[in-house]
Amino acid sequence: MNKQTVKQILAEGFRLMRQDLKDYKWMLILLAAYFGTIWKFFHTSCFLVEVTGFPCPACGMTRAGFAVLHGNFSSAWYLHPFIYPIICLTAAAVIKRYFLKQGLMSLKKWLILILALMVVFYVYRMIFCFPGDPPMSYYRNNLLRNIFSLYRNR
Repeated sequence: MNKQTVKQILAEGFRLMRQDLKDYKWMLILLAAYFGTIWKFFHTSCFLVEVTGFPCPACGMTRAGFAVLHGNFSSAWYLHPFIYPIICLTAAAVIKRYFLKQGLMSLKKWLILILALMVVFYVYRMIFCFPGDPPMSYYRNNLLRNIFSLYRNR
């Protein structure tokens, strides 16, 4: 077996990452355009909140991610505790893909488990925490409410 140095492993990992970015550039551009447009016009990154006013199972995840980046771990936990499994799964995916050069299908079951638990947690929060402090708030200025109020005022 050919032993690689750390420098070689990192160089190969970055080469593979550049190739992935090149292969998926249009998907990444479209996602960035979508989120940029939603944020610019609606001041939110969640389409469901903007349309219905109700939080989604992932509501609070972006704020929790920024809280982790700022070292506010308890705030991140309060906003969305599933930020930590998502971070761990992302780290595992990066290590498997770019350092071990393995496929990601073995992580699929973990992703499905995390998403299922997020839905269960969402139901719990909707029963016991809604409406409450953000992210479990009702956003009154949503699209459906505005459409219904226009229709009612006719």
